[in-house]
Amino acid sequence: MADAFPPNGNDGMLENIESRVLICVTGGTICMKKSTDGLIPARNFLETALAPRSEFNDGLQHSPLMVQTDDSGLPSSLKSLRTPVNSYGKQIRYAVLEYDELLDSSSIDAKGWTDIAK
Repeated sequence: MADAFPPNGNDGMLENIESRVLICVTGGTICMKKSTDGLIPARNFLETALAPRSEFNDGLQHSPLMVQTDDSGLPSSLKSLRTPVNSYGKQIRYAVLEYDELLDSSSIDAKGWTDIAK
């Protein structure tokens, strides 16, 4: 199956070498930061952890990705980044969806895991 997408906003070209990924950040190890109380879940993972790193960001402006994030059927607009071209000539365009309440997986209970699954 081809990875062809129509022209998309500010990107200005046919994106036929791009895969698209949604990263769901619920908290835990991937978005922790140091605090006076030890490690805690931190917000703005896309901007603080991914955007500054050249292996995750080609440095260009990209239009937002439209993603359905709830049962309403209405899409949400999420800021996106794209990786540089890899050795296979491909790029990955991605967005990060952060949960309203970031959870620390080391102290989550069964209800928390159920909420994540929903």
